Amino acid sequence: MNTPGPAGVHAAVMDSSSPAASPATTDAPDTMRVAREVLAAIDAHARAEAPRECCGLLLGSLTEIRRAEPTRNLAPQPTRYDIDPADHFRILRAARAAGLTVIGAYHSHPASAPIPSPTDLAEGLPNFLYVITSLRADLACPESSTRAYYFDGLTFREVPLVPTD
Repeated sequence: MNTPGPAGVHAAVMDSSSPAASPATTDAPDTMRVAREVLAAIDAHARAEAPRECCGLLLGSLTEIRRAEPTRNLAPQPTRYDIDPADHFRILRAARAAGLTVIGAYHSHPASAPIPSPTDLAEGLPNFLYVITSLRADLACPESSTRAYYFDGLTFREVPLVPTD
């Protein structure tokens, strides 16, 4: 994972002595509502980009993902992602015009489980939602191949996705 949040911004690895390492003040939601069509769009994007990771931005509110906007992955390695800054700014402008907020990012793990990797932890941005989808059915959690996590600046906490119609 690379540049999951604001375009061109890489989150620093925080150690416990850093003031920035204090837990975030924003609480993670208990659950996150998401339309089945949004989950299907993320899955389709992951399949289209495989074997490379796909990536995109999530638009919505503190309790609901309303849209998943695909972005180009600029990372040269197939197991990392780097959101194209031009895509990020285009989506940010469109979100503002529609009265929406960028609440997070999504990416795929084509060959691993839908759980945050050490790279995800090292480069994650605080107070951001991360949705990870896996294409490996044998490694995915039994109930879903797509999972959501809220990053507080130190750790990821899983946020159960609640599919809606």
